[in-house]
Amino acid sequence: MQGPTTSTAIRKRQRFAHEYLIDLNAVAAYRRAGYRATGNGANVSACKLLQHPEVAAIVQAGQKKHLEHLEITADRVLQEWARIAFGDIRDLFDEGGALINPTKLTARVSAGISSIECTSRPGQGAVVTKVKREDKNKALEMLAKHLGILKDQPPPAQWNLDPATLAKMSTEDLERALKHAELVQNILAGKPA
Repeated sequence: MQGPTTSTAIRKRQRFAHEYLIDLNAVAAYRRAGYRATGNGANVSACKLLQHPEVAAIVQAGQKKHLEHLEITADRVLQEWARIAFGDIRDLFDEGGALINPTKLTARVSAGISSIECTSRPGQGAVVTKVKREDKNKALEMLAKHLGILKDQPPPAQWNLDPATLAKMSTEDLERALKHAELVQNILAGKPA
């Protein structure tokens, strides 16, 4: 049989998890759940609570329920990235070269637009004067990473050519380094390797 302290602790953890789902603010959820801490203690304790298996399970289930309610799926996210990545600027114009009224744009085309600026012109009302598109390169990068096309490349090796390092290198290593340096210089200058 559980004592009052144990059941109180369980209820507080559960309340913390539900409070966290409101705004994903761990410290605020910690305080709203009735925990008390001063200084950085609330931050540390809230982070520990998020790692508690019972809390993590409640949060995961709650987030899954939210995503289902909003109909957010991996396929839908990928579809939006693809709309941005493969959007064609020409789809914003009619055959005469005029911007299409934003209310007439398809979901596919409007997904690639981040903002539209309008100005009021006498006799014409609001006229679209500027259309800003979403970041096509970022969308392509996100899709490429998802598909495994882009792998994080390790940074290029850095050479430390200070005198102390050079003095420790063998003659063979120095000659090899010079050959590589000449090769790199030739490639940068556009000469054949």
